[in-house]
Amino acid sequence: LLNKKNKFDSFIFGNSRANNVNPTLFTNGKYYNFYYSLGIPAEYKEDLRRFLKHKIKIKNLLILLDYSSYSSGSGNRDLEMLRWPYPTGKLDILKKHVSYAFQIPNKSFKSEYYNTPASDIYKKIFITGQAENKTVEDYIEANKLKHINDPKFNYPYLGWTNLVDQTIQDLDTIKKLCIDNQIKVTFVLNPIHKTTYLANNPSLYYEFMKKLSNITDFYDFGGINKVTSNNYFYYETSHFRPMIGQAISRYIQYNEKIDSIPDFGTYITKQNIN
Repeated sequence: LLNKKNKFDSFIFGNSRANNVNPTLFTNGKYYNFYYSLGIPAEYKEDLRRFLKHKIKIKNLLILLDYSSYSSGSGNRDLEMLRWPYPTGKLDILKKHVSYAFQIPNKSFKSEYYNTPASDIYKKIFITGQAENKTVEDYIEANKLKHINDPKFNYPYLGWTNLVDQTIQDLDTIKKLCIDNQIKVTFVLNPIHKTTYLANNPSLYYEFMKKLSNITDFYDFGGINKVTSNNYFYYETSHFRPMIGQAISRYIQYNEKIDSIPDFGTYITKQNIN
């Protein structure tokens, strides 16, 4: 992206759930989905600063948030190579290369690696940024009842800390950077599956929403509704499917809702947060 500054003028920031929002569905810019696993606003802030430093002209920024935005910090990043942030200098680059080169895989890593079939889900990583899992999509459509009744939907994904205030500060900094650089920024709360939503302190989630509304308006697709309560729309209790990402993009752009689900999607302001 830094070497192809004119290829994209709009970006989607978010964690792995944001992957399922198709950037090609947006008509007000050339979007790239810059999601990554367990991404947090503190990292989005640095990504934006890096883009601006490298003179990338940005028209639009779409930022997807949820409970993990404020319940997971940067401290765990060193423990998981997948989640290492972009290196900040030559020494940091060297450290990361050395760590990758001399990593000693444990037994579970080797077992998972050799037992996982080769996949082409990342074939569009340099085109759209999205990973596309057609195999899983086809399986769900061919086995709808089995998927809907899968016991995995009884198990939540959990956050482990409270960083609401720091997260709000990071988002406020992002908004100010966007204003200063004439970037249209849109904030979105992801539709989290009800099992995970209920297990992650809904009161804290509402506190986050209320504090977010003090610095910006945003689109809310979360809470308990006919999407978040239906296993068909999810891979597990963490990730919604691309059809829901499409519904999110259509509501944001055209105020268009899913015909059978009128309560999916609300535009939140400081005035209507209560």
